[in-house]
Formats: sequence, C-alpha cells, structure tokens
Amino acid sequence: MAGNSDKNMTASVQNSKFLLNALDEVEKRVEELRHNAKKMEEEKKTLLNSLNTMLQSQALVEVSEGNTLFQVKFCAVVNVS
Repeated sequence: MAGNSDKNMTASVQNSKFLLNALDEVEKRVEELRHNAKKMEEEKKTLLNSLNTMLQSQALVEVSEGNTLFQVKFCAVVNVS
C-alpha cells in the first residue's frame, strides 16, 4: 500500500507543477496584454492630441479639382480623455 501512496504523491506533485507552469504562462500573457494596452492608449492620446490641435487651429484645407474649389473649415474640438 505504500507504493500506491507514493504514486499518488508523485501524481499530485506533477499536477502541481503543471498548474504552476500554466499559471506562469497566463501571468506572462496578461503582462504582455497590459503592456500592449498601455502602448495603444498612449498612441490614442497622441492621435487625439494631433487631431485636437488641427481642429483648434481651425485649419482651412483647399482642394481644387478642375474649375471647382472646395474649402473645408475645421471648427470642432475633440475632447481628449
């Protein structure tokens, strides 16, 4: 009966090691996702700030096609949060 107990103990240790390895992998993936989310948030802020700058300056864009002249006036302000 002692042999059966040793087998159960070995299986339990193997299961514990497997579980710890799986949790380590999940933790690494979560850290990577957090890092990527932070980078995306920074890029979003940069893009919104650029857009906000363009809109606040009320830039005029002139686009001409043949005899037709279009003027687009940016006058809205983007709220950066």
